[in-house]
Amino acid sequence: MYFDTVRIRSIVLIAVLGLLTAIDAIAIDMYLPAMPSIQMHFGTTAGRVQASLTIFLIGLAIGQACVGPMADRYGRRWPLMLGMALFVAGTLLILTAPFIEVLLIGRFLQAVGAAAGLVVPRAIVADRYSSDSAAQIYAILMHIMSVAPIFAPLAGSALLTHWDWRSVFWVLLVFGLICLVCVFFFVPETLVPEGRSTGVMSKTIRDYCSLLRCRKYMNFTMASAFVTAGLFSYIGSAPFVFIESFHVSPEEFSWFLALNGLGMLLTGMINFFLLRKYSALTVLHRTLHVHFALTAILLAICLTSEKFLLIVVPLCGAIWSLGLVWGNVIALAMEHGEGRHGAASALFGVLQYAVGGLAGVLLGLLSSHEPWIMAMFLTVCAAAACLAVHGARRKSRERSSDCPQAD
Repeated sequence: MYFDTVRIRSIVLIAVLGLLTAIDAIAIDMYLPAMPSIQMHFGTTAGRVQASLTIFLIGLAIGQACVGPMADRYGRRWPLMLGMALFVAGTLLILTAPFIEVLLIGRFLQAVGAAAGLVVPRAIVADRYSSDSAAQIYAILMHIMSVAPIFAPLAGSALLTHWDWRSVFWVLLVFGLICLVCVFFFVPETLVPEGRSTGVMSKTIRDYCSLLRCRKYMNFTMASAFVTAGLFSYIGSAPFVFIESFHVSPEEFSWFLALNGLGMLLTGMINFFLLRKYSALTVLHRTLHVHFALTAILLAICLTSEKFLLIVVPLCGAIWSLGLVWGNVIALAMEHGEGRHGAASALFGVLQYAVGGLAGVLLGLLSSHEPWIMAMFLTVCAAAACLAVHGARRKSRERSSDCPQAD
């Protein structure tokens, strides 16, 4: 009976951590079909609505940089509860927003709160489980996160068929409250007082500086950041490109997003089998070249044709290939964390979302939603990611490690 109770508590905890891990993906993907409706409601430009995605990414970057040290200093529960409360507060601000500027502030608060759902669950898993068990649980959390982009846009589109854009954020409000309640009742404190950091900020800054000097870590981290920038350029442009330029309905667009989410989930599963035969670096290197080739083909088609199906095929291929990128690039970056895995994880997330947010800013400044612009961003980002990984491969042949050791 005791072991059954422990097992049930462990299953419930993993389920709650999965919900928390998926909160940022749900907050992004569920509202994408509503972006044109938000533009019409506030009478603003598409670029201002796109800024809501850019600000969300910047908030995630800032939030991860802040929450990581807080969770090491004050424990896991309170930063996590504070994050969920901030997510709920940001959602309430969006629901009452009279102007687009207020909505943007609400999205920033949402993102800073959602960042806790990215950082703290990984720390809780590391606190409670051995390395082998932790690896299995991380895989479960990644699969839950991969499922969110499949169903979230479909849910958003279904809501829009019956209600206005605010219905999406009412659902996000309920989801945030559920997460807050689940953390309060089902997530225990896993960091004992003796294990909490003191003077954590100065050490974190030193660790960040050391990692920034580690070339191989930075090569893999920036490769992930560039690919993420391309992905979010696609996410920010796609609602306007598909719904306004190609006259696709919000419901059809949500199915397209779900198809891409399913494709990434399937290629992520294929990655497990490929890693039995090839190294993570080999799979990553070859996949990025395929990804770049598909984005280049997409750009060429967008410049010479306006046929929807011709554009969709290479676009889907480029997005699906990312399922072979994420796990490998994270593993390779963390391998070169040199004993600073907490700081390495936080810096990885900060740079990933910061570069993604910068790409969104540049896209918004262009104030155009021609398909070729979306394709150009994807191609440039894919090329940059290829160059970053090529640099890491070259450094691997030159020397084993150029990373300063942890204190």
